[in-house]
Amino acid sequence: MEDYKILLLKSGDVDKVWKGIKPLIEDGLSTIDGNDVRKHLTTSDYYEWAKKDLIQVFIVVKENKIKLMTITQLLPYPRFKVLEYLMVSGVELKEFSDRLAQTVEDFANAEKCERMIVTARKGIKKYLKDWEEIKDKHQINLIKEL
Repeated sequence: MEDYKILLLKSGDVDKVWKGIKPLIEDGLSTIDGNDVRKHLTTSDYYEWAKKDLIQVFIVVKENKIKLMTITQLLPYPRFKVLEYLMVSGVELKEFSDRLAQTVEDFANAEKCERMIVTARKGIKKYLKDWEEIKDKHQINLIKEL
C-alpha cells in the first residue's frame, strides 16, 4: 500500500480542499432517493456545517488526491454523547476502511462518546466488522414536506 494520510479537516481548511470533497459529497447525496428533486440535503449544507464545525470531515489523501471521505456528527444525548456517521464516499474503501474506521473511533473516544451509530446501505456492514446490527422490523425512514 502506498503512503496515504487520514486527516480531520479543521473549519479553516474547508475552503482549501472543498474542490476535492464536493464531488464526493455529491456522489454520496446521489444515493438518496429523490434528493435530486427534493433537495433535502445539498453540498452547500455540508459546506456550511463544516465551516461552522457542526460536522467532522475525515479525508483520506493518497498521491495528493482525496480518495475517500467520511462525514460524522457529534450528538449530545441527555445521558451520553454519540458520534453518528453521516456519509462515507469515495474510492478504494476496501483499502482504507480499517484505518479510517479506527481513526474515527479514536476521535469518538477522545470526544468521550459512548456510542457510534451509522445508517447506511447494507454493503457498509462488511467494512464495520465489529459493529452490532440493530434490527427493527417496524422501522422505516419517512419524510414530510412542510
